[in-house]
Amino acid sequence: QLLSRYENGVWKVLPPQDFARDVAGLFQRLRAPFSSGKVASVVDTLKLIIPQQEAPSRRLIGFRNGVLDTQNGTFHPHSP
Repeated sequence: QLLSRYENGVWKVLPPQDFARDVAGLFQRLRAPFSSGKVASVVDTLKLIIPQQEAPSRRLIGFRNGVLDTQNGTFHPHSP
């Protein structure tokens, strides 16, 4: 299961280790005790509740400032 993050107008795949590091950083900021098992458990739980992204439409081409629909030639702003 891939995790992705919307940054600067585009979706970027987030490597699992980077996401786990972000979760560990959250524990540190909260000054909460944690272990690698607890971090893994939080990551697994989040994967269950985070909405799944739909499969990309092959007719759409993403650009930094929007999305081109090649079927009808229209250009739309991003909508995460």
